[in-house]
Amino acid sequence: MTPLPIQFRPVSDSHSKMLLRWLSTPEVREWWGDPDKELNSIMNREEPGTGDADGYIVQVNETPSAYIQSWDATKLGENWKQEEPWLEDVPKGTLGIDILIGEPNMIGKGLGGNIIRAFSEKLFSEGAKRLMIDPDAGNKRAIKAYTKAGFTPFDEYWNNEGGTILMELTLDKFEATHD
Repeated sequence: MTPLPIQFRPVSDSHSKMLLRWLSTPEVREWWGDPDKELNSIMNREEPGTGDADGYIVQVNETPSAYIQSWDATKLGENWKQEEPWLEDVPKGTLGIDILIGEPNMIGKGLGGNIIRAFSEKLFSEGAKRLMIDPDAGNKRAIKAYTKAGFTPFDEYWNNEGGTILMELTLDKFEATHD
C-alpha cells in the first residue's frame, strides 16, 4: 500500500477561519469543547519550542484535512496540572500529541492513524524519545486510530468528568515496527 502524501504546515493566522469551522463541527466539539476557547488557545501560542504546543495544519494529498499539535508534557504550567493531575507523573522529555480531523467527510476513513504515524516519525526524527496521547476513555474511534499508529495504553485517569486513557509510543518501539 502506498503511503498517503502527508505534509505538516505550521499554523498561521490565515488558518483561523478554517480552524474555527473545524472546531465547530459536532464531531470535533464533542471531544475538544468550546470552539472559540480552543481556537484562542491554538492561535495564541508562544514561539515554537517554548513549552506551549507546536501546531500544524495537516495536508493530505495537498488538501488541508486535520490539525495536530505536540507539546512538552513536563513544561506545562500549574493550571494544566490542576486540570490534568496525571501530568505530574509524566517522565521528563515526553511529548504529548493532540489531533483533530477537520473535515467531517474524512472521519472514519483511517486517516487519523496514518497522520499520527507520520507525525510520530517527524517528532522522533527531531529527537523525541517518548510520545504520549490522552484520549477520552469514551472516544473509541480515537483510541483505535492511536493503536493503529503504534500507541499502547500505559495508565488511566478517572475523575467526576470521566476517564482519560494514557497511551504511549517510545522511540525503541517505533524503530522496531518501522525497520
